[in-house]
Amino acid sequence: MKWEYDEYGNMIYFHNSKGYWGRREYDENGNEIYSVDSNGYWENKEYAPNGNLIYYEDSNGNIEDNR
Repeated sequence: MKWEYDEYGNMIYFHNSKGYWGRREYDENGNEIYSVDSNGYWENKEYAPNGNLIYYEDSNGNIEDNR
């Protein structure tokens, strides 16, 4: 397994010997805002200034919108 981290210690990429991989993105506060993997699954998130999750959507059609 290989992992890559950004300058803040957040994992931004990983992959294993079977070819499975994932990528993550973070906002300026270190909250994970986007992730995607080699199976095509993705998640999109949005946070309020206080750090609370206010929006969530994934590739399975799940949506939670508290904006």
